[in-house]
Amino acid sequence: MSPDARADLGALTLSVIIVNYKAAQLVVANMPALLEEIAPFQSAEVIIVDNASPGEDRVQLSALAAAHRQVQLVRSEKNGGFAYGNNRGLEVASGSDLTFFLNPDARPRPGALRRLTETLLARERAGVVGPLLVNEAGEHRASAFARFEPLQEYAAAGGIAAGLLRARPRVERLAPGEIRETSWIPGAAMLVTQAALEVVGGMDEAYFLYFEETDWLEAIGAAGFTVLADGGAVVEHIEGVSTGLVGGKSARSDFPGYWYESWRRFWTKNRTRSEASLAALMFSAGLLTGSLKRTIKGGKGGSGPRFKRFLSLCLLPILRGEKL
Repeated sequence: MSPDARADLGALTLSVIIVNYKAAQLVVANMPALLEEIAPFQSAEVIIVDNASPGEDRVQLSALAAAHRQVQLVRSEKNGGFAYGNNRGLEVASGSDLTFFLNPDARPRPGALRRLTETLLARERAGVVGPLLVNEAGEHRASAFARFEPLQEYAAAGGIAAGLLRARPRVERLAPGEIRETSWIPGAAMLVTQAALEVVGGMDEAYFLYFEETDWLEAIGAAGFTVLADGGAVVEHIEGVSTGLVGGKSARSDFPGYWYESWRRFWTKNRTRSEASLAALMFSAGLLTGSLKRTIKGGKGGSGPRFKRFLSLCLLPILRGEKL
């Protein structure tokens, strides 16, 4: 089947998993668009996992589930993180042909889910596909990423173009309509085959937030499946609703503690000790370089808290070979 062929969605079953934390208003607002997208499938279910949100989130989500027979609310008694919430959704899902992991702050544009399905079914070993992400203004967001490499960490922490260091850029350009194989895609919107889920299983719940989808997608790739990004399917994504981080950057002077824990876990779990050590050294050097650049320009250095926490939570434990 070519990517432009019309897949028979009426012969396929679909599960949609949305993990919510303090974003119920967006889930409710985005639901009409999602219901339109899932309507052509033979059967479809929407599983909303609420990770113990404070306030009125569960009241709103309960009303949403009561109003739509396809929608089911799963009430978690703790906020166990993104991987934890998705795994709870998988536990109650029906084992559908396809599973669509969707953030509460993401809304598929018309035809996005059909396009993703057609792209996924057109390739024999495709395991997962993600869309072109845009913000509310339609501006393109990072939608495809290269394999993590140590030198990229220096560029990322120092605010330096990877090309200047002759490093492979972390963000891969995804043009409208383009379909490309990639290393990983953002967890905001991922369509996954049942075959891939059966081999790899759920996400690593030791991650609270960040790097869990990178870890999981690398495992899918290692199992022999391809990871795709499709610029012909568009999903609007409002970043940072639950976390305060946008584009991997924090509005605060420092990252939350779980970012450091996830960074360290990813590198020590998926790379050799020498690669993890080099990556940690590169990131540390990048933080110092970035601080120096800002100081020279007459601004505040600004990397002090991050450097100290990275040193104690990532660099020194990795160099000492400490186990997580």
